[in-house]
Amino acid sequence: MKKIVAGFVLVALVLVTGIFLTNRPDSLPAQTLAEHHEEGHEADHHHDHEQVNASSTEDLTAQTEVSVDIRDFTYSKANITIKKGTKVTWTNQDAIQHNVMKEHDDDQHAHSAPSKDELKPDVFAGPMLARGERYSFTFSKPGAYPYHCAPHPTMKASITVIE
Repeated sequence: MKKIVAGFVLVALVLVTGIFLTNRPDSLPAQTLAEHHEEGHEADHHHDHEQVNASSTEDLTAQTEVSVDIRDFTYSKANITIKKGTKVTWTNQDAIQHNVMKEHDDDQHAHSAPSKDELKPDVFAGPMLARGERYSFTFSKPGAYPYHCAPHPTMKASITVIE
């Protein structure tokens, strides 16, 4: 009887070890590694995303209107250059609410966003957006506008406005 139980335990241990080893991220095909990473971090709301990369600026100066999707806790156009007077519209594609807000003191901590009633046309600070909702801001002054999501402050992007 002890040999039978020991045999079952050994078989179960081998099966569990085999399942564990075949489900490790480094054993996945290259095209699914990103998908595996996303699944594993969805619950922590992607707090490790630092999106601004100065070496990859997208030149959109030929456009007078720019659309940016918010999807998977990222801004689809993370670092762009536009001309003064360009209207940028963000659309939330996530199930969770997001916003856009110019960087400010103490922006590394989660905080509230302005309500729709508190919006000002000359202040780059949008309200919380549910899935499918949009916020637009027209940039009237040249300068650097790094921004983030108020409740998810590691979601970052940047807009450079030129004459």
